[in-house]
This record gives sequence, structure tokens and C-alpha cells, in this order.
Amino acid sequence: MMAALRRARERRQRRRQQQALAAARCQQLAGQAQTRSQRGTGNSEPHELIVSLTSFPGRIEQLHLCIESLLSQSLPPDRVLLWLSLQNFPRRQLPHSLTALCRWGLDIQFRDGDLGPYKKIVYALADYPAALVLTVDDDMLYPPDLVAPLYRAWQARPTVIHCHRGHDMRTDSAGMPLPYEHWQLGGGSSEPSLRVFPTGVGGVLYFPGALHPMATDVTQFQRLCPRADDVWLKAMSLLQGTPCAVVPGEQHWKERFLTIPGSQQRSLKRENWSRRNGNDEKLAAVFGALPLAARLRAGGWVSP
Repeated sequence: MMAALRRARERRQRRRQQQALAAARCQQLAGQAQTRSQRGTGNSEPHELIVSLTSFPGRIEQLHLCIESLLSQSLPPDRVLLWLSLQNFPRRQLPHSLTALCRWGLDIQFRDGDLGPYKKIVYALADYPAALVLTVDDDMLYPPDLVAPLYRAWQARPTVIHCHRGHDMRTDSAGMPLPYEHWQLGGGSSEPSLRVFPTGVGGVLYFPGALHPMATDVTQFQRLCPRADDVWLKAMSLLQGTPCAVVPGEQHWKERFLTIPGSQQRSLKRENWSRRNGNDEKLAAVFGALPLAARLRAGGWVSP
């Protein structure tokens, strides 16, 4: 009992520390955005590298903080693309704090309909098929070294999907995924493996051809994995036979990837962890419909 109480106190303390760090980072980024005098995109690397994300009205007021962090990278991407639905923004009216960043490298694209979180991958793959696509979430304050380690890791292993955070998938003897509670969450390997499950919160770098062509099949992902893009994209890399790996780092990812305060009031993560609409349910659906278990059963570790 005492040990459990101690762990609970430690969790609360870490949470307060993270909230304080996030508040300070928000203040820093807000000041940077107001005084910015140069573009945050463009580099001399030989490969086109784009950062892609999407958002919705519930997070749009604070989105400039996330964008400013993406425009403050040690290795600037060639583009920072924000995909928005005209269904959500029919008049294309956005906060000035956000549109002001278009001068410094933000590219805002509106599309008909609403593909939810899939907007950040479907449209990027369609419009930039030869580019490296780094997908990120709209509720995060990213560190200045988000882009560079992923790009350097891909240069070293160009047939691997690289991420800053990933789970170690656990399966039964048939290769079917066990419930999330049995996975090693956040414990994905830095060695390429089919069992590494990237999570979008830390950024995931996809190279051309990393995903099966079915990845952009709207009918399929809306039927099998509505709004669970992490699950669908992992399934598509597994179907393609593409291993994934976590970029190693000295700090715990929660100390570097801070959440924008208040952004979790409406969260896909909460929805997908609910009993009714959880990722377990969507994993079961996609593994039941596609020949994925056989790949994992054959062995998840690879040598690219």
C-alpha cells in the first residue's frame, strides 16, 4: 500500500513538473512567433523533407505554438504543411496568430470533406509522392531536434520507418496482437523490427514506398480503423514488410515532447483508449481483415 501511494505521489509530481515546463515553453514559443524575422523552412539536404499535420476547431487557437516549434528546428524541413477540412472551416477563417506564420514557412491547405487525422498522411502522399513525410500531432510542443535525428537515422537506414516513440507489440502464438495492456508501451526497439509500433505523438518519418498502396484507401481505413491512424499506418507498413525503429535518446520522451496545456480536453487518445472505441478493437478489425499476423508470426526482427 505504501509503495503504491509513493508511486502515485511521484506520478503527480512528474505531471506538475511537465505542466510547468509546458507553460514555460508556450511562453517562449509565443514570444518567438511574435518576433520571428526569418523563415523556418528550407535546407541544403538532397532529399525533399516535409512535415505534415492536421487540426480541428477545438485546437486551432493554440496551434500556432505547435507550428512555431516546427519552424524552430535545427534542421528545418522544406515545408510545414497544415491540412484543414472545409467542413470544419467553411469560411477559411483562422486565428491571426496562425496565419501570420505563413510568412515564415507554414503552408495551409484546405480540402473538401473530413478525413480526420488521416488528412496529414493521405494528402501528403498524394501531393508529394517523392518526398520524405514526417507526420506530427497538433497538440505537442516539439523540441528543436525533432527533425534532424529522424532524418539522419533514415540516411543510415533508408529502408526503415523511424520514430521518436514506439511500442513493442506483443502477440500470441498465431501472430495476433495481444491487448495493449500486455504491450511494452513506449518500449519500442532502436533496432529495426516489424514489432515496433510507432506513435504519432513523437513524429514518424515515412519514406516513399514505406507504406502499402492501400494506405490511402479511404473506404478501407474508414471501415476498419476510423480515426485510429496510428493503427492503420502500422498495419500498412507491416503489410508492405517495412520495419520500424525508435531513434534512441538520452532523455525520456515526455521530458522533450511537451503537451500544449488544455489540448487534451478533446483527445483521440482518450477516445481510442475507451472500452467501446479502443485501439484493441481496431487492431482486431484490421488484423482480422488483412494477412498481418503471418508476418509477425514469422519473426519481427529484421536486418535492413
